Amino acid sequence: MTDLYNVERKGDITGCCVLPGGKIVLADSSGELIIQEVNGYSFTIHTNRGIFDVCAIDVNTVAFTNGMFRSLHIIDLKKNTVIKSTSSTNACCGITYRDGKIIFCVKDDGICKMNRKLSNPKRIFEDKLPWGSYVTTFEDKIFLQTVKREMLLLLIPITK
Repeated sequence: MTDLYNVERKGDITGCCVLPGGKIVLADSSGELIIQEVNGYSFTIHTNRGIFDVCAIDVNTVAFTNGMFRSLHIIDLKKNTVIKSTSSTNACCGITYRDGKIIFCVKDDGICKMNRKLSNPKRIFEDKLPWGSYVTTFEDKIFLQTVKREMLLLLIPITK
């Protein structure tokens, strides 16, 4: 059986993730995180800036990017509280989480990673990425999708 939900939103859906346990989190370009519970109940967390992408960290925690505002944030969904924030050198676009590392795209810079404390950033792939790049992982590979190119398979070990 398939359940369909009508999700109220103000802007465009720019990112999504599924938390352990099945909750779906949608990133809205107007600055809202929409959390859809398994039972059909949903609630919204308002942020002060538009959201570009979101990724699951654990059952109650997500990280998200603010695009042109050049920032990343970790938020506790249960407490509706930003746990940690940091800025980057340029627009932060796509974001994913794997093995304790937050991996994200930075316009004109490349793919970077950092720990859950949002410290010790490290560039793992240098490229003049365009605005709107998304990133995800599968096993030990990083996949990149840009608006100007086809899907790229990057053979970069996540542990690099």
